[in-house]
Amino acid sequence: MPTLVQSVQRGAITLPDGTASATATITAVDPLRTVVRSLGFSATAPVTTAAENTFAVVLTNATTVTGSRQTGGSPASEVIGSYEAIQYAPGVIKSIQVGTVTILNGNLSATAMITQLSNLSRTQIEVRGKFFDNAIEASANNAARVVLTDNVTVTATRTGSSGELIISFTVVEFY
Repeated sequence: MPTLVQSVQRGAITLPDGTASATATITAVDPLRTVVRSLGFSATAPVTTAAENTFAVVLTNATTVTGSRQTGGSPASEVIGSYEAIQYAPGVIKSIQVGTVTILNGNLSATAMITQLSNLSRTQIEVRGKFFDNAIEASANNAARVVLTDNVTVTATRTGSSGELIISFTVVEFY
Protein backbone atom coordinates (compact mmCIF):
# COMPACT_ATOMS: atom_id res chain seq x y z
CA MET A 1 0.00 0.00 0.00
CA PRO A 2 1.45 3.40 -0.94
CA THR A 3 2.08 5.86 1.86
CA LEU A 4 0.26 9.19 2.00
CA VAL A 5 3.13 10.88 3.83
CA GLN A 6 6.40 11.34 1.97
CA SER A 7 8.43 12.80 4.86
CA VAL A 8 8.17 14.23 8.36
CA GLN A 9 10.80 16.59 9.73
CA ARG A 10 10.81 17.88 13.30
CA GLY A 11 12.94 20.44 15.01
CA ALA A 12 13.15 23.39 17.34
CA ILE A 13 13.61 27.09 16.78
CA THR A 14 15.24 29.26 19.44
CA LEU A 15 14.20 32.90 19.71
CA PRO A 16 16.74 34.66 21.97
CA ASP A 17 15.77 37.45 24.38
CA GLY A 18 14.31 40.40 22.45
CA THR A 19 14.02 38.48 19.16
CA ALA A 20 10.71 38.39 17.31
CA SER A 21 11.56 35.66 14.79
CA ALA A 22 14.17 33.07 13.86
CA THR A 23 14.49 30.31 11.28
CA ALA A 24 15.41 26.66 10.97
CA THR A 25 16.73 24.96 7.87
CA ILE A 26 15.08 21.74 6.76
CA THR A 27 15.72 19.31 3.91
CA ALA A 28 14.02 20.65 0.78
CA VAL A 29 10.28 19.97 0.50
CA ASP A 30 7.57 20.89 -1.99
CA PRO A 31 5.73 23.84 -0.35
CA LEU A 32 2.54 22.91 -2.24
CA ARG A 33 2.45 19.53 -0.48
CA THR A 34 3.89 20.43 2.95
CA VAL A 35 2.07 21.43 6.13
CA VAL A 36 3.99 22.91 9.07
CA ARG A 37 2.53 22.90 12.56
CA SER A 38 3.66 24.13 15.93
CA LEU A 39 4.25 21.48 18.57
CA GLY A 40 4.29 24.05 21.38
CA PHE A 41 6.95 26.14 23.04
CA SER A 42 8.61 26.92 26.33
CA ALA A 43 10.30 29.97 27.80
CA THR A 44 13.55 29.94 29.77
CA ALA A 45 12.18 32.47 32.27
CA PRO A 46 8.71 33.66 33.24
CA VAL A 47 7.22 36.01 30.67
CA THR A 48 6.28 39.48 31.88
CA THR A 49 3.16 39.94 29.74
CA ALA A 50 0.62 37.60 28.20
CA ALA A 51 1.56 38.88 24.75
CA GLU A 52 5.06 37.43 25.14
CA ASN A 53 3.48 34.01 25.66
CA THR A 54 3.11 33.39 21.91
CA PHE A 55 4.75 31.28 19.20
CA ALA A 56 3.76 30.58 15.59
CA VAL A 57 5.43 28.76 12.68
CA VAL A 58 5.21 28.98 8.92
CA LEU A 59 6.98 27.35 5.96
CA THR A 60 8.80 30.33 4.44
CA ASN A 61 10.19 28.45 1.44
CA ALA A 62 11.24 24.92 0.46
CA THR A 63 14.05 24.80 3.03
CA THR A 64 13.07 27.28 5.76
CA VAL A 65 10.66 27.17 8.69
CA THR A 66 10.20 30.52 10.46
CA GLY A 67 9.15 30.73 14.09
CA SER A 68 7.88 34.02 15.46
CA ARG A 69 6.49 35.53 18.60
CA GLN A 70 5.04 38.84 19.60
CA THR A 71 7.67 40.71 21.55
CA GLY A 72 5.37 43.19 23.28
CA GLY A 73 8.35 45.42 23.89
CA SER A 74 11.39 43.64 25.23
CA PRO A 75 10.86 39.95 25.96
CA ALA A 76 12.44 38.86 29.20
CA SER A 77 13.13 35.29 28.15
CA GLU A 78 14.36 33.05 25.40
CA VAL A 79 11.61 31.01 23.71
CA ILE A 80 12.19 27.58 22.21
CA GLY A 81 9.43 26.37 19.90
CA SER A 82 9.06 22.96 18.32
CA TYR A 83 7.61 22.25 14.90
CA GLU A 84 6.99 19.49 12.40
CA ALA A 85 6.92 19.72 8.61
CA ILE A 86 4.85 16.98 6.96
CA GLN A 87 5.27 16.55 3.22
CA TYR A 88 2.43 14.55 1.72
CA ALA A 89 2.77 12.35 -1.36
CA PRO A 90 1.74 13.80 -4.74
CA GLY A 91 -2.03 13.70 -5.25
CA VAL A 92 -2.94 13.94 -1.55
CA ILE A 93 -3.20 17.72 -1.01
CA LYS A 94 -5.31 19.84 -3.32
CA SER A 95 -4.41 23.20 -1.72
CA ILE A 96 -2.76 24.80 1.30
CA GLN A 97 -3.76 28.28 2.40
CA VAL A 98 -2.22 30.22 5.29
CA GLY A 99 -3.61 33.43 6.68
CA THR A 100 -4.67 35.46 9.67
CA VAL A 101 -7.94 36.68 11.11
CA THR A 102 -7.88 39.77 13.34
CA ILE A 103 -10.47 40.36 16.05
CA LEU A 104 -10.37 44.09 16.81
CA ASN A 105 -10.73 45.65 20.24
CA GLY A 106 -14.40 45.69 21.26
CA ASN A 107 -15.35 42.77 19.01
CA LEU A 108 -16.14 39.14 19.81
CA SER A 109 -15.46 37.75 16.33
CA ALA A 110 -14.03 38.45 12.90
CA THR A 111 -13.68 36.74 9.55
CA ALA A 112 -11.02 36.22 6.90
CA MET A 113 -11.65 35.31 3.30
CA ILE A 114 -9.81 32.43 1.62
CA THR A 115 -9.76 31.04 -1.91
CA GLN A 116 -12.86 28.95 -2.55
CA LEU A 117 -12.65 25.36 -1.34
CA SER A 118 -14.24 22.55 -3.35
CA ASN A 119 -15.18 20.18 -0.54
CA LEU A 120 -15.43 21.15 3.16
CA SER A 121 -15.70 17.50 4.16
CA ARG A 122 -12.13 16.99 2.87
CA THR A 123 -10.69 20.13 4.45
CA GLN A 124 -8.97 20.78 7.77
CA ILE A 125 -8.20 24.04 9.54
CA GLU A 126 -5.50 24.42 12.12
CA VAL A 127 -4.37 27.31 14.31
CA ARG A 128 -0.67 28.08 13.76
CA GLY A 129 -0.40 30.64 16.53
CA LYS A 130 -1.86 33.82 17.98
CA PHE A 131 -0.71 37.32 18.81
CA PHE A 132 -2.45 39.83 21.04
CA ASP A 133 -2.15 43.18 22.81
CA ASN A 134 0.02 43.39 25.90
CA ALA A 135 -3.02 44.66 27.76
CA ILE A 136 -4.89 41.39 27.24
CA GLU A 137 -4.38 39.17 30.26
CA ALA A 138 -7.75 37.45 30.69
CA SER A 139 -8.17 34.22 28.74
CA ALA A 140 -11.64 35.34 27.62
CA ASN A 141 -9.89 38.00 25.56
CA ASN A 142 -6.84 36.10 24.28
CA ALA A 143 -8.33 32.64 23.69
CA ALA A 144 -10.30 32.07 20.52
CA ARG A 145 -11.57 29.29 18.32
CA VAL A 146 -11.60 29.18 14.54
CA VAL A 147 -14.02 27.47 12.18
CA LEU A 148 -14.56 27.17 8.45
CA THR A 149 -17.89 28.96 8.25
CA ASP A 150 -18.29 28.07 4.58
CA ASN A 151 -16.04 27.35 1.60
CA VAL A 152 -14.56 30.88 1.52
CA THR A 153 -14.72 32.12 5.14
CA VAL A 154 -12.68 31.50 8.30
CA THR A 155 -14.32 32.85 11.47
CA ALA A 156 -12.57 33.42 14.80
CA THR A 157 -14.64 33.88 17.97
CA ARG A 158 -13.78 34.70 21.59
CA THR A 159 -15.85 35.35 24.73
CA GLY A 160 -14.20 38.63 25.80
CA SER A 161 -13.91 41.76 23.68
CA SER A 162 -10.88 43.64 25.06
CA GLY A 163 -7.79 44.18 22.92
CA GLU A 164 -6.78 43.09 19.45
CA LEU A 165 -6.28 39.37 18.82
CA ILE A 166 -4.63 37.97 15.67
CA ILE A 167 -5.00 34.26 14.93
CA SER A 168 -2.79 32.61 12.27
CA PHE A 169 -4.28 29.58 10.55
CA THR A 170 -3.63 26.96 7.89
CA VAL A 171 -6.39 25.49 5.72
CA VAL A 172 -5.58 22.23 3.93
CA GLU A 173 -7.91 20.75 1.33
CA PHE A 174 -7.29 17.12 0.42
CA TYR A 175 -8.26 15.33 -2.81
